[in-house]
Amino acid sequence: MRYSLLFILFVTYVNLKAQDSIAVRVDSTFQSTNRDTVIPNPDAKIETRSVMLDTNHSPKKAGMLSAILPGLGQAYNHKYWKIPIVYAAIGGVGYVAYLNTVYYNFYHGALIVANNPYHTTADLFNYADKSPYRVMATGNLSAAEISTKNEAEFLEHNDYYRRNRDLSYFFVGVLYLCNILDATVDGHLYNYNVDDNLSFHIQPTIFTAGINNSTTMGFSFNMKF
Repeated sequence: MRYSLLFILFVTYVNLKAQDSIAVRVDSTFQSTNRDTVIPNPDAKIETRSVMLDTNHSPKKAGMLSAILPGLGQAYNHKYWKIPIVYAAIGGVGYVAYLNTVYYNFYHGALIVANNPYHTTADLFNYADKSPYRVMATGNLSAAEISTKNEAEFLEHNDYYRRNRDLSYFFVGVLYLCNILDATVDGHLYNYNVDDNLSFHIQPTIFTAGINNSTTMGFSFNMKF
C-alpha cells in the first residue's frame, strides 16, 4: 500500500513538471495563441495547384460517338485502355452469336426438308452435301450420316440453336448499350479531380490552450482538395 501511494505521488509530480517544461512543436502551417484555438500561420508556405478544366468536353458527344462506333467515345474521353475491352467483349459475344446463327441455319434448313411428307433420304443427303454450313454445324458428320436423322432430331437442334442465337444477340445489344453508358459516365467525370493530391490525414497533435498555457493532447484532421 505504501509503495502504491509513492507511485501515485511520483506520477502526479512528473505530470505537473511536464506541463511547465514541455516544448510544444506545432505544425509550421499553424501558430498557437493563448486561447483554445489554432490559427493559420501567415508565414507558412502553402502549396497551390491550378487545375485546367476542359469546359468544351461534352458527355452527350461521348455517348453519341460510342453509339456510332463502339470505343470512339472512350477515345474521346482519353480512356484508350478501355477500347480493347469494349471490342473484346462485343466481339467475343458477337462471334458466339455468329456461330449459333450458322448452326441454326443448317438445322432449320434440314428441318424444312424433313417436314416435307414426300422427302426421301436422298433429299436430306443432297441438302447436307450442298449446305455451306454442314462442316461448321456438324463437325465430322458426313452428308450420309445426316440423311439418316429424323425430324425430331432436327427440331431439337433447331430450337436449341435458335434460343442460343437469340440470347447471344441480346447480350451483344446489352454490351453495346453498356459501351454507350460507360462513355457518357466518363464524360461527366472527365473534369472530376481524382489525382493523388486528394488526401485525408489524421495525426496526434499537442496543443497549447487555456490561461496557463497548459498542454493538451489531441488529434488534427488535415484534408487536401
